[in-house]
Amino acid sequence: MVIAGDSAHQSPPFLGQGLCAGIRDASSLAWRLARIINGRADNTLLDSYTNERKKHVLEFIKLATRCGELINTGKKSLINKYFNSSLKENNASFNYPKPQLGKGVWEYGKIPLGQITPQFFFRKRLLDDKAIYKFILLENCNLKNNLLTQDKKLLKQFQIIIISANKEIKSWLKTINAHVALIRPDRYLYGVANNYSETTKLLNSLRYKLGPK
Repeated sequence: MVIAGDSAHQSPPFLGQGLCAGIRDASSLAWRLARIINGRADNTLLDSYTNERKKHVLEFIKLATRCGELINTGKKSLINKYFNSSLKENNASFNYPKPQLGKGVWEYGKIPLGQITPQFFFRKRLLDDKAIYKFILLENCNLKNNLLTQDKKLLKQFQIIIISANKEIKSWLKTINAHVALIRPDRYLYGVANNYSETTKLLNSLRYKLGPK
C-alpha cells in the first residue's frame, strides 16, 4: 500500500503547504507508477518514495509550525522581534525554502542536487508542456552529436528528451557549474555533468537507480 497527501502527513494551515505537499507526493508517485505499469521497472522503484518525500515534507511542516507560532502568539517580545524587522523589508527578502529530497532516485550530494528545478520556457512553451512526465537532459555542449551508442540506447530506454540550452537555460547551468543537467519527470534535479564521460556515468547511475527491467 502506498499513501500520499493528508493520509501520509498533515501540515498546519499557515503556509498553504498541505495541498502543495500532496501534489508533490502525487508527482513523485506518478512517474514511478507509470514506469512500473508500462513494464519499464519493477515494484522496487517505489521503495525510495517514502524516504525522498518524508525529509522534504518535514521541512515545510516545521516552517508552517513556526509561522503559526508567530501568527498566534501573544508574546510582545516575539512580535517585536519578528514583525518590526520584517515590516522594514520588502517581499523579496523572504527566501522561500527549496529543501532537498531524502536519499532516493537522484545523485545524492550538495545543493542544487535533489532540489526542484526552475520552470523554463523553451521555444515559447513551458518545459513541462514539452516533456510531460519524462526525464529531461538539458545541455549546452552539443551532446546529441557526441554521445556513445550505448548512451543513445539508454536515452531511448528511459525515454529521456535532450534539450539544447537556450539563453535562459544556459544562464541557469552556469549558476550550478554544469554543462549537462538530468531532470526527473517530477522536475527534481537528478544529477549534473560537465563532459561526455561524466554524462555516460550519469546515465549509468540512472539505470542502476531505476532498478531491474
